[in-house]
Amino acid sequence: MPHSVAMTDVVDHALTEPPLAQADVVELQRAIEAGLLARDARVTGTGFADATDQELRLLEDRGELARQQFIQSNLGLVGMVSQQFAARSRLPDTELFQEGCVGLITAVERFDHARGNRFLRFSYCGPEEDMREAAGRLKGWR
Repeated sequence: MPHSVAMTDVVDHALTEPPLAQADVVELQRAIEAGLLARDARVTGTGFADATDQELRLLEDRGELARQQFIQSNLGLVGMVSQQFAARSRLPDTELFQEGCVGLITAVERFDHARGNRFLRFSYCGPEEDMREAAGRLKGWR
């Protein structure tokens, strides 16, 4: 039987992770941006300066790893918000956590570090909005 991790274990682990420092946020965002630009250059065939296809793929891979790290590092925010929302709405924390993760991924994709915003401030609304919509669906509101 395959080993599975309970959702509550994921939430508990996420709550113990320290938030990223602003310098780490900028570094990860730059890697994500470089990966996206590299993918675009490779897919469209326009290239990027004198970069080889292998170098572009390496930048893409680094960007995807940075994206995953950025998301994982901010799961604590989603866990915190989902627990608060679950207490207020009397809905399952795990369901709200999953919905909040969708909002977090969207926030990571939309965030632009160059605007000078802090990610935690920017990202709070995405998971909370997705949880609010999920609560409405689960309780039959509409």
